[in-house]
Amino acid sequence: FVNPKYFLNVLSEKTNSDVYLSTEVGQNQIWCANNFNFKTPRSLLTSGGFGTMGYGLPAAIGASVAANGSKPVIAVMGDGSFQMDLPEMGTMAQWDIPVKMVLFQNHRLGMVHEHQYLLYKSNYQAVEIEGKPDFAMLAKAYGIDSMSVSNMSEAEEAIGKLAASDKPFLLEVNVFKNESTL
Repeated sequence: FVNPKYFLNVLSEKTNSDVYLSTEVGQNQIWCANNFNFKTPRSLLTSGGFGTMGYGLPAAIGASVAANGSKPVIAVMGDGSFQMDLPEMGTMAQWDIPVKMVLFQNHRLGMVHEHQYLLYKSNYQAVEIEGKPDFAMLAKAYGIDSMSVSNMSEAEEAIGKLAASDKPFLLEVNVFKNESTL
């Protein structure tokens, strides 16, 4: 597995933190806020505490269009939120919007799972994502390049490819299913 906290530190380093970074809601949001080294104001796009799953990728698309190539845009999401955003890949493909997508894959609604563990004595309800699609195949269907990584040595190389791409790109990052936010 890839440690998402370390991954975000490396992503920050490899991009020199000179990006707009959007997040979905959940663990990915907390991981980004705590582990990406933001250097410029207003470079984090997040819905804050409003709990709007499905915000991050559309926000990244808007930021990319507004930035007009002046700065790369990376959307960081979990597999639950990304399933709300899948049609947005069609928008990116149709209009050639070069958003880079980092998908933290843990097969669950991670933040809800973590809260059910911490606050409700592991009484898990509706947090497992079993019937997930093959995200790489969906990206390919839209003509979007993708990679999947399962360890940090692969991740560092993949971050380089993601950063070097001038087109939309999906990087699926497999994280431990019980990785905590802190």
